Amino acid sequence: MCRTFFLFLLALAAPQVWAQEETATRDEADLARAQALRDQASAAYSRIDHDRKTGEAECARKVLVNRCLDRLREDLNQRESAARKLNVEAGNLERAVKARGVAVRDAEREIKRPERAQEQAEQGAKFEAEQAEKERDLVHKQSEHDKALTEGPERARINQAERASKDAALAQKRVQDAQAAAKRAQQAREDAARYAEKRRKLDAKRAETPSPAASAVQPSVPLAE
Repeated sequence: MCRTFFLFLLALAAPQVWAQEETATRDEADLARAQALRDQASAAYSRIDHDRKTGEAECARKVLVNRCLDRLREDLNQRESAARKLNVEAGNLERAVKARGVAVRDAEREIKRPERAQEQAEQGAKFEAEQAEKERDLVHKQSEHDKALTEGPERARINQAERASKDAALAQKRVQDAQAAAKRAQQAREDAARYAEKRRKLDAKRAETPSPAASAVQPSVPLAE
């Protein structure tokens, strides 16, 4: 669909592109011609001003001064009229270029109108989709909020019961660990007492039994005289 639309726009734009290139070439030539005409008019006005000054000075030295001045003014007026025509022609060319530029811009807007309409339609669809997504998110959040308000107390009671059960189990384990530690300590004390008793009896027995070295030594009996 997008490719077909693009090809359609390209088909519409191709003749216009060619026309724009031709118009640009023509505008460039007309503007150059207008500038040349204005340069000619400016040069003509400069020569007219120079000739007026020199002509009036020459007429002042002649016998028939007024006739000379009339002829001078007539010649200068004709030349000024010709210079004005040059400026008028240049202005016409410049206005034609400006008018063609306006026409080209209008044509470009017309060519881009379907594209702009397509873009506006896509943007509108995107905006509507985003709004629908926001509304769904809002409804979901409101539902979750209502659910939390409804299930909150019951969940709190369940969590409290679970925590109480865990605390009781932990306390029971601590009691059992303490009892086991006490039992191990008692066993250690009993083992130490038995060991001490056995050591005491062994030491006493050793004290009652003479050593072999002591029994081998006998007292000497004196001989009768």
